[in-house]
Amino acid sequence: MEGHHHVEPHDTFGRNVGILVAIIALILSAFTILAHRAHTDTIICANKATNTWGHYQAKRIRAYQAEMNGDLISLLGSSNPASVAVLEDLNKQNKKYEGDLEKIKEEAEAQEHQESKEHGQATLFDLAEGLLELAMILSSLYFIAHKRFFPLLGAVMGLAGLSVGILGLLAK
Repeated sequence: MEGHHHVEPHDTFGRNVGILVAIIALILSAFTILAHRAHTDTIICANKATNTWGHYQAKRIRAYQAEMNGDLISLLGSSNPASVAVLEDLNKQNKKYEGDLEKIKEEAEAQEHQESKEHGQATLFDLAEGLLELAMILSSLYFIAHKRFFPLLGAVMGLAGLSVGILGLLAK
């Protein structure tokens, strides 16, 4: 068959390129899975932070309402013993809300920080994935062009992708 090129059985370099491509594909699949997991974790952290900020807002509204009710009772006159008791109760609620608000705010900020870390890790995995895909393509070009330059460049890109992926693993 004229016009068809194939790797000669004695082409050990070609077999090594095939093995290189297979190894790159294995590493690529691992970092692809890790990238998907990291993106999922980023979304989960973002949802938790949003929910915690919602809790903060609800608590803040209750604190504001208690404060306004206390102000109203003070304005209307607090000479009535029942009014004094309600006013004291509202003041206690306000103090509790203030403490709760600070804790909830710290929790939400910690969740936002975790989200940022997860996002950074996902970005590194995405970059590793891209470099490894490029490494596979470059290495595979050997079978079309029969130029040793392509798998060598592919190996360099593969090592770069692996290095970035390892940075992603260490980023957690």
